[in-house]
Amino acid sequence: MHLNWEKAKKDLRNIFRCKYYRVIGKLTYPACILPRTSYIHKVDIASLINRQEVFVSRRSNKICEETFNELGETYTLREDAIDPIDVPNMSLNLMGGRFLEMHLKYVTEGEAAKIWNGVRKIYLSDFMNLYTSLESFCPIYFNLRGIHNQPFIYDKGKSPELTKEMQDFYKILRKRYIGGKSREEFIGEIRLAHVPTNLNYWHCEFKLQGYRGALIDRKNQGWIERLADDIIRNILCANGYKTLPATLAPITKESYIKAKS
Repeated sequence: MHLNWEKAKKDLRNIFRCKYYRVIGKLTYPACILPRTSYIHKVDIASLINRQEVFVSRRSNKICEETFNELGETYTLREDAIDPIDVPNMSLNLMGGRFLEMHLKYVTEGEAAKIWNGVRKIYLSDFMNLYTSLESFCPIYFNLRGIHNQPFIYDKGKSPELTKEMQDFYKILRKRYIGGKSREEFIGEIRLAHVPTNLNYWHCEFKLQGYRGALIDRKNQGWIERLADDIIRNILCANGYKTLPATLAPITKESYIKAKS
C-alpha cells in the first residue's frame, strides 16, 4: 500500500511539473512518443514488414536542396546526404505509430538517449534539460521493404587471417581481382532493429550484420567506409524519399501494445 501511494505521488508530481513547465514555455518535448510500460518492449520489425508497408525517418541536418536532387516532380536522395561513418547503427524513427515528422526536430542527449529497458516508467519531468529543439531540418524517409534483410557484399582487403577464413567459409566467400590485387568478398545482411530510448519509443537502428552474424560497428577502417558508400549508393538512395506516401497505413496497436492478460 505504501509503494502504491509513493507511486501515485510521483505520478501526480510529474503531471503538475510538466503542466507548469509547458505553461511557462520551458517544456516542449512531445509526451506522446515516450515509451510506456503498457508497450511491447521491442517491436518485431520483420513481422511488421510482412503485414504492411513500413517507413522509417531520419533527420538531415542539411537543407533539402543539399539532401535531395530534384528531377521534375520527383526527388532522389543525394549520395552525400548521409555521412558514411553514420551508416553502421544509424538512428532512425519508426513511422506509422505516434512518431510524426514534427518530432524530428528534437535531439536527446545523456540519460534521455539511453536505451529503455522495457520496465522503467518514464517521467518526462526527470529529463527536463536533456533535449534540444532544432530550428530547421529536412526529413528523409526510407521504405523498409527495400532495406530490411537485404544482402550486401564487402571486402577487407587481403590478409593471412582472411585467407585462412576462406578455406573454412568458402561457401559464403567470393574472390575477385581489383587492379591486379585479390579481394576476398563476404556477404552480409542489413537489419532494422527497434531500439527504444528513454525519450523515444519509436527509435530504431540500422544494423550491418557480417557473414558470421556479428554486427559491423563504426571503426576507423577504410573497408567500412567503402562498404558504407556502397550501401548509401545502392540501397539507401534507392529507397529514400522526401515525403511519406499518402496511402501509408498506420501501425496497428496490436503491434506495439501488450495484450491484456
